[in-house]
Amino acid sequence: MKILLVNDDGYDRGGLPALAEALEACGHEIWIAAPSENCSGKSHSMNLTSEIHFTQFGRNRYHCSGTPVDCVLYAIKGKLFDSRPDLVIAGINRGPNCSTDITYSGTCGAAREAIYQKIPAISLSQGRPLVKGGPFDYESCARWTAENLDRLMSLAGLDSFVNVNFPNPFSERVQLGDIGYINYPDRPEKWDKGEVITMAMNDGYDFGIDMRGRGKGDLELIHEGCISISVIRALPALDDEMMARAEKLFL
Repeated sequence: MKILLVNDDGYDRGGLPALAEALEACGHEIWIAAPSENCSGKSHSMNLTSEIHFTQFGRNRYHCSGTPVDCVLYAIKGKLFDSRPDLVIAGINRGPNCSTDITYSGTCGAAREAIYQKIPAISLSQGRPLVKGGPFDYESCARWTAENLDRLMSLAGLDSFVNVNFPNPFSERVQLGDIGYINYPDRPEKWDKGEVITMAMNDGYDFGIDMRGRGKGDLELIHEGCISISVIRALPALDDEMMARAEKLFL
């Protein structure tokens, strides 16, 4: 199978190198188009008014001056490779992409763009270590992905992508994760210098999740040592209740 790998941490960072190695060992043809620099938090950002550059660093391997979405969009529409990939995998991200993270995430943005280009997609992330500064076990996550790729692909249609979050430390226990609203403790640092106010956001940890009265969320599952699997629709979801109210108000 021809698999395009992308991430948002940067082409030589995060778990992308380990993932490429594990998938190649299973006989898959691996292509890489990933950002030259860290693009975390870029969501579905893309370059529409400026040039981007793809620089080759190996056979069928390029790093890109654009965003993760650019990597997918230009690789496919610009025919960077000799054909279309059978699958796009984004990750393995350094840190979770659970619940509201999915909206902010460049990793999930890349998977979403693949769906828009009618290519099945999977996004992969590992939660942060229990002790800040601790290690990530990308090799175990990559091995599990390679071993379970057929099952994951069976969930990857053309309307949704599969979002997998691994616990840290790694475990093979799997649960299906619902999504909710993450409570972030981050507060921007602020410097006031006359007419110029400067702010910078800390790289904080996720604090908790608000499921609004529903069941257990994906973030809770990885904190409990489970692999969380969620199948995420690529298009924004309509609010059926409010659409019915809008019909009564306007139609």
